Amino acid sequence: MQQDPVVWISHRGYHAEALENTREAFDAAIQAGFTHLETDLRTTADGHLVLHHDPHLTRTFATSLVVEKTSLRELLSLQSPQGQQLLTFEDFIESYAGFSWTFDIKPESAGPTLLGLHQWAKRKKAESWLNEQARFLCWSSRAERYLHQLFPQAKTLARESECYRAGLSVFSSVPFLGGIRSGRTYSIPRYFAGRDLFTKLFAEAYHKRGARLIAYLPPREEDAKAAVSAGFDEILTNHLPLSAT
Repeated sequence: MQQDPVVWISHRGYHAEALENTREAFDAAIQAGFTHLETDLRTTADGHLVLHHDPHLTRTFATSLVVEKTSLRELLSLQSPQGQQLLTFEDFIESYAGFSWTFDIKPESAGPTLLGLHQWAKRKKAESWLNEQARFLCWSSRAERYLHQLFPQAKTLARESECYRAGLSVFSSVPFLGGIRSGRTYSIPRYFAGRDLFTKLFAEAYHKRGARLIAYLPPREEDAKAAVSAGFDEILTNHLPLSAT
């Protein structure tokens, strides 16, 4: 049976020349050929959804402000050293409606963020559309349960703890330890404990149980090529798709 094409996911946009999670970074990713965008969602002090990875803005906007403790108005008044602005969830949705998304729900405001998403979807009558377009990464089982209370049909990625247990089960050749689940998507780094994981044998251990694999941030082009050759289903990358290099 012919394998589906590899899905290339742009990690926070293509930020080689633009600040991550900004309009400029996502525009650059699309221009490079990405059709799937990954980003991080947080909630402001006044309940708005914005795109930002770190809890504070020190690394990105050269200020010690904390996203969850700052109003949207104040956040949008900021400029990065490169002259870019924070991007809101609504602006992201409006600008990139034709693409697929992965939303990383940051743990510091998981509850308010998921509630805000639900309120937006209700207001826009977009629950089914959001279920179709997006999938979610939650960092705790509690947050994932809450997501499914609000969006019963939401697609989720395996949490970090699940990925670790699944990998350990493959290492130890004791599959029941990891409980690899059919239909679940697991993120895998290139190396763990000095062992190369981007191999056909490793990928087959997941595929024969009906699971999918994401190559997690391969640092070099040769690592991405190894993941493709091994049969990984998706590549989450800070770089360009191989076809664009």
